[in-house]
Amino acid sequence: MKQHNLKPGAFAFSAAFNECYSDVDFEQSLAEFEQDLSLCRDAGFTCCVGYVQPSSNTLDYYDHFTLLCRRMKRIKPLLEAYAVRLGLEFIGPTTMRRQRRFDFIHTIDGIRALIAAANSQDCVGIKLDALHWYTSGAGLLDIEKLSPEEVVYVEINDGLKGDFDRFTLPEFQRELPGATGIIDLTGMLKKLDALGFDGPIVVEPWNEQVREMSPSDAIEKTKIALDRCLKKANIKFQI
Repeated sequence: MKQHNLKPGAFAFSAAFNECYSDVDFEQSLAEFEQDLSLCRDAGFTCCVGYVQPSSNTLDYYDHFTLLCRRMKRIKPLLEAYAVRLGLEFIGPTTMRRQRRFDFIHTIDGIRALIAAANSQDCVGIKLDALHWYTSGAGLLDIEKLSPEEVVYVEINDGLKGDFDRFTLPEFQRELPGATGIIDLTGMLKKLDALGFDGPIVVEPWNEQVREMSPSDAIEKTKIALDRCLKKANIKFQI
């Protein structure tokens, strides 16, 4: 990273946090997670990223919330000890929420409530994905009302053209940022910039065309799309 003048972004949240894992699985995963925290913190990383499962077949909303709140309280001292912030992603698409019996957190405020209930706002925040923000029904005001420290990590992408609305867009088919203009990335990025957000902004297209390119071609095409979006939002970064 030093050789290529790169800064660390984020590493994967490896704790077995979601409800699909048993309490035994969760407790056993904490040792590996602490190893990850130690290694990655030494390498210069200050944040890790994970997600909250948006539905469950076994737990209703309240039992699901209680479970994750309890687990977050267990994780909190580890994050504090290594000075690493966890960015948790809410999953917005309705298509994902319908896969299981009981609905669960799928909005910005849902994640904020979970963090507050676990009193973990000093070390846990939001991983904000553009598609999930859009498909959750949120708007620019939902970003504007955040504090800058609440946003840990940002992913931008664009929605598919076709016979979709914001509540029927698929989760795993996306376009590069700015490719369709379906998601208001300019507005989103301007609001984040106005907040004072200075964390990683990355691209997550889930795009078959990009996946089939060579790594160098995919990086070049993705960088062009990202730079174009940042320029349109008038966001400048110090290199």
